[in-house]
Amino acid sequence: MGMTRTLIRLCLAAAALALAGCGADKSAPQEAPPVAVSLATVVERPVEDTVDAYGTVESQVAPQVAAEVAGRIERILVETGDKVQAGQPLALIQASDYATDVSAQRANLRRLEAERANLRQTLARNESLARQGFLSSAALDNTRTQLKALNAQIEQAGAGLNQSSRNLSRTTVRSPVAGIVQSRLASAGDYARAGQPLFVIATEQAQKVHLPLPENLTDRLKPGMGVHLTTPVRTGTFDSVISELRPMIGTGNRAVEAIVPLPPGLSLPAGASVDGRVVLATRPAALVVPDESVVIRPAGQVVYTVQGGRAVAHTVQTGARQGGWVEVRAGLAAGERVVKDGAGFLSNGARVQVVRSAP
Repeated sequence: MGMTRTLIRLCLAAAALALAGCGADKSAPQEAPPVAVSLATVVERPVEDTVDAYGTVESQVAPQVAAEVAGRIERILVETGDKVQAGQPLALIQASDYATDVSAQRANLRRLEAERANLRQTLARNESLARQGFLSSAALDNTRTQLKALNAQIEQAGAGLNQSSRNLSRTTVRSPVAGIVQSRLASAGDYARAGQPLFVIATEQAQKVHLPLPENLTDRLKPGMGVHLTTPVRTGTFDSVISELRPMIGTGNRAVEAIVPLPPGLSLPAGASVDGRVVLATRPAALVVPDESVVIRPAGQVVYTVQGGRAVAHTVQTGARQGGWVEVRAGLAAGERVVKDGAGFLSNGARVQVVRSAP
């Protein structure tokens, strides 16, 4: 009986110790196992600020040559297949009404100039009379005011004469480029409206890409900027530059179109789609880290380093992204080692195990 009681006491004591041990395990914090990571170095690399645009290749056919003034076509001077030079006349629009308007504007200008000559003489006499006290200052001021008003009328008449002269010159429709007349869209006797296409000229000019760009970039763009071109119809990337910037007519804003010539040796079908990456600026020695190193946390964009086997979070300011790299403008220094693979699984202070390092 005594032996049985002793065994019972020992079992109860062991059970109590076991329960106590279980309670202690549950209350003790369990630290997560270390996260396997790889490291990379913060390095300096050239970085470009770029903007992407989707465009098309302009046909080697020039834009349609249109009438710039309205009128009946008197003569067609070229036919389909004819070679033409830049500035060569293609057609003549009836010019009599425009010539009459030029004559009327010129006559009006001469009349006003004659009036001004007389008024200047009157002003000179009035100034002499005013100095002698025979004319009031108010009368003298009135003469000067008349002369000022007449000068404004003469300026307006001169502008009208210039516009009438331009319209008269536009009755001769000229080729904007050298090339071959691909098609003639009007005949002698037809009435042409201003803006109506009359001819299409095929040119031998180099093909160009038209890239539409948003108005918020207008002040940053300029001819000569580099452009990287890619297209589904050719492999590789082709480099060129902006040759011209044109306002996008009819958009109702300040958006522009960049004209980019295809580089020598590259020929694409007319209308082919092209992706253009315009280089707005280049920083030759920017700090960069791999894409994988930058993760999003409540504090913002974060990159981790490793100290004493634990992750240390660094909030960073990033810039351009290209070629698998992210520019770091603030928060890191060149040469620092940062977590690459595994960064997405970390938090500040987490245990890490470096399994490999990149250069």
